[in-house]
Amino acid sequence: MSDSATTERPVAASAPAGGGGPAASGGNTGKASFRAEAAEAATSVSQVDDALEVVRPPVLAFCVTLALLVVGVVVWASFTDVPIKITGQGILVSPGGVIDVVSESSGRINDIRFKPGDVIHPGDVVALVDQSEQKLKLAEAEGELQDAIAARDDMQRFQERDLHADEVWRQAREQAVNGNIASLQERQRMMSEREELVRQLAERGLITRDRAISAKIELFTIRSDLEAQRNELQTMTLDAARRQTQREKDMLAAEQRVATASRAVESARDRLKRYAAVLSPYGGRVVEAKANIGQVVSSGAPIVSIERDGALAGQGGDLVALVYVGAQDGKKLRHGMEADVSPASVRKEEHGHLIGRVDRVADTPASSVGMLRTLQNDALVGEFQKTLRTPFEIMIRLERDPAGALRWSTGNPPKFSMDGGTLVSVEITVQKVRLIALALPILQQWLRLDLTDVAPAGAPAASGA
Repeated sequence: MSDSATTERPVAASAPAGGGGPAASGGNTGKASFRAEAAEAATSVSQVDDALEVVRPPVLAFCVTLALLVVGVVVWASFTDVPIKITGQGILVSPGGVIDVVSESSGRINDIRFKPGDVIHPGDVVALVDQSEQKLKLAEAEGELQDAIAARDDMQRFQERDLHADEVWRQAREQAVNGNIASLQERQRMMSEREELVRQLAERGLITRDRAISAKIELFTIRSDLEAQRNELQTMTLDAARRQTQREKDMLAAEQRVATASRAVESARDRLKRYAAVLSPYGGRVVEAKANIGQVVSSGAPIVSIERDGALAGQGGDLVALVYVGAQDGKKLRHGMEADVSPASVRKEEHGHLIGRVDRVADTPASSVGMLRTLQNDALVGEFQKTLRTPFEIMIRLERDPAGALRWSTGNPPKFSMDGGTLVSVEITVQKVRLIALALPILQQWLRLDLTDVAPAGAPAASGA
């Protein structure tokens, strides 16, 4: 509106102070049709005269795009599963584990023939241990053997001389006895004839009866002497046999002493060989030397630690990952769960991780004694227990590609092979959950988004150690 319009607006007449009543109002209907407030509102400037603000098309497009993006993210999060993982620490070992080769005796180490990394076979000599005491025992046994042999030889020579002397004496004595027997036999014949003649004369009364009896007594005496000579001949034969038997017994005893001394020497040599040479009972790869040349060790002291056969192939052999997780996570694991094994010697950004699956889960927490028996490294046991406090032991079987090599997540394995003793960190996928449920847990029940167990169907809850 213009200023002239404002000056021309009608002004309502004021009512008389004394009150004119309705008559006065009715007489001025043409000039006093509106109240003062209405007239003022009608004649004032209105807000409809303000300029309109118009939204520009680019801003509108941005808002629509943002809204669609939010909706898309929500939809994507509603159908996207996120893995929930448990972490652990462990080491690559062969299924046979790590064992110590120990010395069976005490002594000073003269030589160690294997160093870490060397391949060892069953029966190989690992180290030589000085055995001064066993050498002294061997010398004593050899001396006793020489004494026993000398005593046997002396006895044999003596018996040969004694046997010759006995034979000469026996032959001479037999000859004399045989002569006596022949003489007595002749006298017996003559005395028999005389006794017969005297008996006949006595019967005729030509001689006295006493002479007949005397002749008979003489005949009995000769017969007794003859029998004594014959008995002596038999006694000589029996005595010769007895003496020969005694000689044989003495020689047998001497031979037994020689045999006993010989066995003692062989036993001392075997002990010296067994105690002086530390032999490996198993084949495998040396992972650690636990003694030095010149060191004095006691019986049962470890010399080297070896990883038993199964981890000697260039691509890791039958390596498995022996992993320890916390007690709060141990019972969440099941046989067959997928595991990401990251060796400490490999750059994960370049080569990724090894792929494996849970093969065994311990039923109870691992003790320090059990861990030490498996790992054979007290420092490593202490580190695991310090980090995990109450660890559960699990075994992870590493997967392989069709060529038999260890399977890597990137398909780009490192140039070097994976050997036992390599420390690893492990992530095990125990569950999968929708992404939106992580952001808004309340939606999980409303949308009925159940957790998805990642263990294979029909897998046992846990495979006990």
